[in-house]
Amino acid sequence: MARCPCGARGSAFGAVALAASLPGFAIGVHVRHSGGQDGLQGTVTEAPLGTVDVQYKILEPSEMPIEVYHTNLGKQEYFENCLLRYTQVVEDYADKQLQALALEALDLEAASEDFRNASLWEGRHKERIGKLSNWFYNKYFSWLSGRTCGQCNVQMTSGGEHVVPTQDELEHGAHRVRLFKCPTCPNVSRFPRYKSLKKLLETRTGLCGEFARVFGLFLAALGYEYRLVLDWTDHVWNEVLIDSRWETVDTTCPGYNFKHILRWHMPVVYIVAFGAHEVLDVTARYATNWADVEARRGKDGNFDPKVAKQLIHEADERVRELRGETEPPQWRAQEAKDLDAMRLPGKL
Repeated sequence: MARCPCGARGSAFGAVALAASLPGFAIGVHVRHSGGQDGLQGTVTEAPLGTVDVQYKILEPSEMPIEVYHTNLGKQEYFENCLLRYTQVVEDYADKQLQALALEALDLEAASEDFRNASLWEGRHKERIGKLSNWFYNKYFSWLSGRTCGQCNVQMTSGGEHVVPTQDELEHGAHRVRLFKCPTCPNVSRFPRYKSLKKLLETRTGLCGEFARVFGLFLAALGYEYRLVLDWTDHVWNEVLIDSRWETVDTTCPGYNFKHILRWHMPVVYIVAFGAHEVLDVTARYATNWADVEARRGKDGNFDPKVAKQLIHEADERVRELRGETEPPQWRAQEAKDLDAMRLPGKL
């Protein structure tokens, strides 16, 4: 483990806290200088997606936040953390100020589509959501496809490495900051994984998690019942309630039958839907073979599936308790029957 000049043991968040206590340091970033000496780089001015000329300290596995699934997949602590985090995202969708920002974006950038005119789309909700997802993907939100070095004009690369977040990044919920490196010079570029919906409405860039988070806000702003769906093997998408049925919407590949693709190609373990009124295990809707799912649960480092079931149940009840609701939503009974049928042999 690297040490700071003062001799304190370095850590992902300790470096930020230490720098904040030192005079003359605008932000505290624990870096490794080209000469190999560890230290704190002070007064660094940078844009979150800009290029800087310092080598940031790569976080060791022991320093990574619990939410980074690559190092914690299958652990109970990670499972509980995800349930709490995604429940909070869905709670944020109820924020009227955030909804107003989403509606403002529709007015400014999609006025010709008239998405806000509910009467225009009466009886055409699937068409409305389809066009909304295409607009979102093609014109509003951008996929993180890499970075170009401003000095060398070559594509920067990322090996999935993460670095210490700045104080500003932490304030917007970015406990993970992905690092891109230039292959020909020392320049690096940061990509903070922001959780703040307001910040994401500004940056409008991300991967599947950011896509799904922001699109869920648009669904909420338009008055739909919505869900944020997390696949523990590495994907996030949305569901929307249309004609009493939950429809899958993946804004990272609009126009594709994503549910069909997932059912045939992903070795899923847990897929959980987070809505305004519930938290529900919907794995059966997307799994190819339920027997295979059950075999994977509890094996390969995954914790007891009975514990996972209880944690999901508790999260489900907690969501309604916070809203003052005593009963599951009206669509739950039929959906439970559908999911049970999908778990039967030969029914997938």
